[in-house]
Amino acid sequence: MPKRFIVRFRGKGPRPEIAPLTNARVVDDTSRMMLIEGAEDEIRGAFPTEDWLVTPEASVDNPVERPRVEKKAEA
Repeated sequence: MPKRFIVRFRGKGPRPEIAPLTNARVVDDTSRMMLIEGAEDEIRGAFPTEDWLVTPEASVDNPVERPRVEKKAEA
């Protein structure tokens, strides 16, 4: 399964156009960030300058709610 990476443009001005990726796809896109799914080598190679930050997507599971003591109904 391909990995997903968050690619953030941290340079000045508007984000430059990027070259088409052959074996990766853009899942989501905003003015300064993209979520890209594909091979890490290709994605990192497409954004070689310091203006781009490439980070693997991370997810955190929601914690399970702790059980609570129920109050007895007052008569």
